[in-house]
Amino acid sequence: MWKSLHHNARNNIKRAQNQALTVESSRDLTDLYAIHTKTVHRLGTPCFPRRYFQLILDTFGEHAVIYYVLHQGQRIAYDLMVMHKRSLICQFNGSLSEFFQLKPNNLLFWHAIERGCERGFTEVDYCRSRKDSGSSEFKRRLHFTEAPLGHQYYLSKGRSLPERNPSNPKYQLLIRAWQQLPLGMTKVMGPPLVRYLA
Repeated sequence: MWKSLHHNARNNIKRAQNQALTVESSRDLTDLYAIHTKTVHRLGTPCFPRRYFQLILDTFGEHAVIYYVLHQGQRIAYDLMVMHKRSLICQFNGSLSEFFQLKPNNLLFWHAIERGCERGFTEVDYCRSRKDSGSSEFKRRLHFTEAPLGHQYYLSKGRSLPERNPSNPKYQLLIRAWQQLPLGMTKVMGPPLVRYLA
């Protein structure tokens, strides 16, 4: 698996390891939710309610785990992983922007690969990304195998499919406005809104 990675991906993983970053397994949501709310605020989208993440852990039990990256004892990034059949699936991830230069997301990716190999999984799934988004580019650099997802819709009276995604230009003003709101306000307003956007 290591040899199959592009040399840039290997260099970024080594860079994270050389920064003395470590990864721990946990089921504590406190830091996950703090990082999640900051991550989506930075991206200009509403946050999920904390209870949603708790339901994932409760529903999947021992088949769900949170991997945290630690820098000098501080949790700076996370992956919420679910184990299903032969797959290790990343349901959510996030990281604090002030630590991007340490490459914590690259370390989380490689940690998932290692844990997946140890447990006998045949696939690590980092779920869907919009085409040409930042997350899809990250996965492309790590040589993920891309598989387009096909969707079918029934549109009454010949209406066109609404584009409810951040790539739609008509949402750019709303995204920028959301990014300017105080973080505390987005924590209150986000959960009621996100159900209409997901």
